[in-house]
Parts: sequence; C-alpha cells; structure tokens
Amino acid sequence: MLSNAPLYLLLITALAGCALFLVLRRGVSALACALLFISVFPIELAFEHAYIENERQRAELDATSELNFVAQRLMGQLGAHLAAVEGLAAFIASNPDISQAEFDAFAQAIFSRHNFLINMAAAPDLVVNMIYPLAGNEAALGLDYMKLPSQRAAVLRARDRQRAVLAGPLELVQGGVALIGRLPVYVEEAAGTRRFWGIVSATMDAGKVFAAAGLDGSRSNLEVALRGVDGEGSRGNVFFGSPELFGEKDAILLPIPVASGNWLMAARYPAADELGGGIWFLRITALLVAAFWLVLLEQLRRTRSKQHVYEQRIRANEQLLQEAGKLAAVAGWKIDEKAELLNFSEEFSNIVGIPQRNIAGIDYVLSLLPEQSRTEIDQAVRRAFAKTEAFDIELPFSREDESRWLRIMGNPVVQDGKTVEVVGGIQDITERKEFEQTIERQATRDGLTGLPNRQQFDTFLEKEMLGAQRRGQRLALLFIDLDNFKSVNDNLGHSGGDVLLVEAARRIQACTRRSDTVARLSGDEFAVILPDVVSSEAASMVAQKIVAVMREPFVVYSRQVFVSASLGVAVFPDDGTDTDTLLINADQAMYEVKKCLRNDFSFFTRELQQRSEERHRLINQLALAVSERRLEVHFQPIVPLHSAGHVACEALVRWQEDGTYISPESFIPLAEEIGLITEIDRFVMQEATLFMESLHSCGLQPPGLSVNISPRIFFDRVGELNRWIEDVKACARRTDITVEITERLLTQDTPHATVALQQLRAEGVKIAIDDFGTGYSSLSYLAKFPIDTLKVDAFFVRNIPDDAYAVTLTETILGLGHKLSLRLVAEGVETAEQMQFLRERGCDAAQGYWFSRPQPKAEFKAWLAAYYEALHESAGSTAVPAIARLLTPTRHK
Repeated sequence: MLSNAPLYLLLITALAGCALFLVLRRGVSALACALLFISVFPIELAFEHAYIENERQRAELDATSELNFVAQRLMGQLGAHLAAVEGLAAFIASNPDISQAEFDAFAQAIFSRHNFLINMAAAPDLVVNMIYPLAGNEAALGLDYMKLPSQRAAVLRARDRQRAVLAGPLELVQGGVALIGRLPVYVEEAAGTRRFWGIVSATMDAGKVFAAAGLDGSRSNLEVALRGVDGEGSRGNVFFGSPELFGEKDAILLPIPVASGNWLMAARYPAADELGGGIWFLRITALLVAAFWLVLLEQLRRTRSKQHVYEQRIRANEQLLQEAGKLAAVAGWKIDEKAELLNFSEEFSNIVGIPQRNIAGIDYVLSLLPEQSRTEIDQAVRRAFAKTEAFDIELPFSREDESRWLRIMGNPVVQDGKTVEVVGGIQDITERKEFEQTIERQATRDGLTGLPNRQQFDTFLEKEMLGAQRRGQRLALLFIDLDNFKSVNDNLGHSGGDVLLVEAARRIQACTRRSDTVARLSGDEFAVILPDVVSSEAASMVAQKIVAVMREPFVVYSRQVFVSASLGVAVFPDDGTDTDTLLINADQAMYEVKKCLRNDFSFFTRELQQRSEERHRLINQLALAVSERRLEVHFQPIVPLHSAGHVACEALVRWQEDGTYISPESFIPLAEEIGLITEIDRFVMQEATLFMESLHSCGLQPPGLSVNISPRIFFDRVGELNRWIEDVKACARRTDITVEITERLLTQDTPHATVALQQLRAEGVKIAIDDFGTGYSSLSYLAKFPIDTLKVDAFFVRNIPDDAYAVTLTETILGLGHKLSLRLVAEGVETAEQMQFLRERGCDAAQGYWFSRPQPKAEFKAWLAAYYEALHESAGSTAVPAIARLLTPTRHK
C-alpha cells in the first residue's frame, strides 16, 4: 500500500460519517449503508492491487525494450567501427610495406565516415609506428604494447585468436577514456605460409559511443550499468553506472556481444510506488461511486415516502387529467356487461366523428369501421368478457374521405370473479404511423431515386434466390455502373449529378418488367434482379436495352450531357448460390467492361473468377513479402557516354516467390492499388543506401544512386510525406542520391510535390523525370519543378537509328534537354549502334542490356570493379575510350 494510505482511510471515515448521519436522521437504513461499504471498497482494493501489478509489468517491459534499443545502437556503433579496422587490416595485408602517406590517405577516408574515432594506428611487431591523426596523439607514437600492462593482454588475445578484439574502456596514454578495436594482420608469404605482421587498431571516444547509444539519459529515466572490460562479460569490471545494480533482485540483465567477447548490461525500472496518480484516481472513483449510491438510496427513500401524497393528488386532479387527455387526443369509453351500449367521452366523439353525446349503441359505432377492423374489435370485446383478456389494437379508420389510424385499448373490470364491464381508451395515432412509415421508407429506400437501397436490395435478392431455388428456375443479376459520372459532378455540381441519377434510374426501370427489381446500391451504381430467366439471351436483351438507352444524351440544366453504362451479368445458380457471391461475380464482369471499352456489357465467366482469385492470392503474398522484408534490390548501371562523366546505378525492386521471379509489371500496379508502394520505395532506398556504404569497405568508390518514387506519396497524409522527405535527406547525407519521379506527377500538379522536391533539392538531392516523352505533361512543368535530369524512355530508343520517326523524337528530346541545361540519360540501350547514336548527339549517360541487366548486389559489385579496372587501364590512352572495354560481348552478357 502507498505511503499516503492514511489520507485515504480518513476520506473513507468521512464518508462513513455521512452515512451514519443519514441513518440517525431516519434516512438510509443502516443495512443499506453496510452493504454499500462491503461491496464498493473491497472491489476498489482489488482494482488497486491489479493496477499496481500491471504498472510494474509494463515498466519492466518498457525497460527491456529500451535496453534492447540501447544494445542494438551499441552493437551497431561498435560493429561499424570494427568494420573500419577490418578494412585497414585487409589493406595492409595486401600492402605490408605501406608508407606513412598511404596509411594517412586510407585512414583519412575512414575518418570522414565515422564520427567517434580518436585515431587509427598500425603497430608492426607490436610497436606503434604509424598513427592518424598525429596531432594530439603524439604520446602514442612508438608505444610498445608488450611493455604496457593495461593493453598487452588484449593485444596478445587478438594475435593468438587471430580475430578482432575490443579493449577497454581504458585510459589512453595521451589522455581520455576510449574503446580500442584491434585486429591482427597476417601476410601471405611466397611459400604459402602466413607471417604475423602486427596489429592495427581504431580508438573510439567511449563517451561519444555511449551517448550515441542513448546511455546519456536522453532517451529515458532508466538507471543503467555496464560491466565486462575487454569483453569479459560478467567476469569483467563495471565501467559504466552503479555496480550495485548487478546485485539487485529485480534488475534486468542483457548481454551485448562485442567483437570476441561480450558486455553485460543491467537496468532498474521505476518502482510501482511512484504511480500514485493512478492509485488516487481509483480511490477517488470508489469514493464518488459510494457517495453516488448514498445519494441515490436517500433519493429512493424520499420518492417512496412521497408516493402516497402523489396518489392523493392524482385522485384530486382527475378533472385536470381528463382535460390533458383531450389535449393528447386520448378519449375514454366503457361497455357494460350486456355489450349493447357504449359510453364515451366528448373527445371520443371528436376522434370517431359521431354526434357529441355520451352513449350510443355498440353496433352503430362498429358500423363506422371497415369490415375487417369491425370483426377484430368485436372479437376482442367478446374475449374480454368471456376470458378476462385485455387488448390493445391498432387499426385503420376512414372518415370523410380521410384515412387515419386509431389505437383502441380495453381492460376488463372484474367484480366477484365476473367481468362486469370493459373500460378503455381510444387514441388517434395517425401522425405516429406516418412517422413510422417515413422511417421505414428511409431505411429501405434510396432518398434520391425512390428505388430500393442496398439493404432492401439484399433482402429482395435473397428472397428471389430462395424462390428460384424452390421452383427450379434461373435468375439473372445485372450490376450497372455509369461511365464518366465524376465529370458530371465536377462540371455541373452534385445537384446536376443528382438530376442525372434520377433520370438514369427512370431509364433503367423502363427497360425492365414489373416483376423485376431495380435498386440503387451507392453513388452511380445500380443493380437489376431478373427472376425467372429462361436463357442467357433474355438477360442479354435487357442488358443491351439498358446500355443503348444510357447512350442517349441526358438533359441537365438545359445542357446535353453524355454518359454511358458498363454492365456485368451473373446468373443464379450457375455463377453463385448466395447473394454475396452472385453480386461479387456480377461486379467482376462489370469491371472487365470498365477495363476494356466501357459502354457495353459482359457475362461472368470462370476465367474472370480465376483471374480474380490469382489477383487476390498475389496481393496476399505481396503484403506478406513486404512485411517480412523478403523483397530484393537489384542494380542496373547508368554508364557515362563521355569520359568526363561518372558512373551511377538505378536501384530496382525484385520479388522472388517459390524460386521464381515475379514480373514488376505484375506486382508494382498491385502495390500502387493497395497502398504498399510507399513502403516498397522506402525499403529499396534504405537497402540501396546501405549497399552503397558497404562498397567503401571493399575499396570501391560508390556510384551515384537513383531510386524511384511513386506519385502516391504526394497524396498520402502529410505525416507520411514528411517522413519520406526525412528518410531521403538521411540517405542523401550518406550517398549521392537521385530521386526519379514519373511524368504523371507533373500533370497532377499537387502543391505537396513542388514543396517536397524543392526541400530535397536544397539538401543536394537530384531530381530526375523517368520515362520522359510517354506521358501528357506540358513543357511548362519543366520550368516549374526543380528538375536535374531527363530520362529518355526506351520506347524511343529501341528503334533508333533505323526508324526515322524514333530518331526525330529522340533528337527533339535531347535538344530540349540541352536547351534547358538538363542531364540526359537514355534508357533501354541494347546495341552498340544505339549507344554510338546517343553519344554523337550529346546524351550524357545510358542504361540498358548493352551494358548490363539489373543485377543482385554481388554481381553488380563485380561489374563495378571491372568497370573501374577498365577505366584505369584506358585512362592514359586517347585511342581507346574509357568506356570501350565495357562494351564487348563478354562484358555485358
């Protein structure tokens, strides 16, 4: 229990005092108060205990999650820096006679990518003779590891185990606390033996590494400690935080692998006694509930004590209630035991429309009612006298050419076991009935066209299908969608669209029989049920009539408007035996018409079903592949056509399922449709950026990177667009990146796109228009958007230089790009003639199968190495262009 529990007991005591006060003044009974306290407060205590336990478990879970994050950041930082040591070791192993200048150049390149490095050193024969940077690290130069006890053990461990070792944290001889990653260097001798050359190391600022991992307290209020100097785990000393944490029973322990050993992390989460706010919320709630019940019990007591007074007042104001009955259109009546005379009030005369008198023959009054209603009332009165049954009947009533509804109620009056009379009331309920009918009509009818709505249509369809099944008949369902209806709303407003929909409903009804059902499902979608269809030709005739009549011009606000209809037909029981299946199949048939020419109709077929099922299967597999990050990124080179250019590549997504690659033309449109394309684009960009960074460790200069982006991101929520912009900026800080947009984005002219592209351009990101020339954009957009590159679509390139039309269009696009000072890249280059044609006309770069197909990472890395080799070999020759070595059949196959 919390330390402020006495205050809670004081509040309970105060509430108990209020209850005692009510008991003493003869208010709520003592038993009721006791039951109240027994029921409320034990429940509150149970909730309080559950809340504390739940908060403790949540705090422990949050702490574990936080530790995992810190551990991942630590391993990532240390792994990246140890990778730099591995690169240096590999470089020296291949060049054991490395000079100081070569060492400085290599180390400088590594320093530019790692922020936490203090120095990098090489120690042949375990004596430091090269260090970068020298400034500030002079004290370490000439250091003999064998004479330094604090570092000798880690050095020997690295040498003997022949693998990387992380030493520290330790005090540097030049000052400061650092972590040192060391790796032995072995040189291959001519005889095939390996000679130990020495040790290379990278010294990291321990404080910066810990801060970057979140151990500076910026991410949470967890108390964290680390032990395991030199990777000795639980055996090592504590070098961060309080050592007492490792001895606490509830401490969370997490091992962190580091090089050839591990560290051990401990953390303590906030105790449950710090959660007083939630506890007091439960307590105050319990007090309020108890107080509420006390007030309610007192109110009930007062209500009962006043009941007798109310009954007396009701009897004293009987006349007043009779007048109120007149205002409410309720009249009283009475029939004696002979069932011959009817006594009634003045209001009864007004409702029924008979002379204002107090008595009339029952036969006369019944004669005013319709025959069916007269029989129903007569039987009800007889049962009331014979069986002492009350009745409450609603029935229609006509008076002076006006139809109304009456509610007639009767209760038998029994004396000495015998019914002596029946007393009741009569009420005009016409307005209520009309309201109920209006509500029912609104629930089942379309408010615009008056046709059955979707709910009523489903009921009718199920009923007709059951009838057709019972009679052994067939039934046709027509699914109708208006073509180009959106343009009507856009140009004439929604009111104009409503006028057209009403006329469309009238035309469809005119094409059907009285036994058919026409319904409006939603928007511009209609459906028709054709029962008792003998053959498909009968449904075809109706469908043809509807398609033909919808081609005729509509007149909306004195203007002629042309729309058409796409119609799908499904037949019961051939195409479905339940309402959902039949409607889905008719919709699929309509969708096929939409995809083709529109303004036509089509019957559902099994081929449509198979295509739909295959599409559904592909969507599910794609969603799973994206969530499990099973997509692949391939790279296609973008080769400069002139010696001054720099090689680049385009990152392309590939998907392999069950050992077979699925064409991007199949799954990319699906990803666009179901909203997965943005996640795929982000995955490709992140994976490609990591790959570009990995090329550094292989000694390869990363090429420029081009990534595609779907226009969909510019129409998503603003938060998604901002997140994507930040992702691109983060990647741009790590590699030279170009974002490729489609020409379609230019035509949509969204303000989000302009602002986003300008922000990226300001961060050094290049913008390219992909597949230029195949869209419908205006040239004015080239000046409006911040464009750097035009990519000429393969549609134009594939037919040059033989096709004069393709040559003219390609030269026009290239000339336009030159005039606008844009970089020009040709896609789809497959022959040497195409490449030569583009070079002669000033095209800057090209990509296509002539150079290379899109390749996985390993193959592209090999291609890039060959390219740089060819570039180096031909650098001094003017007779052989730098690119020529890559254009032989053996290079690009």
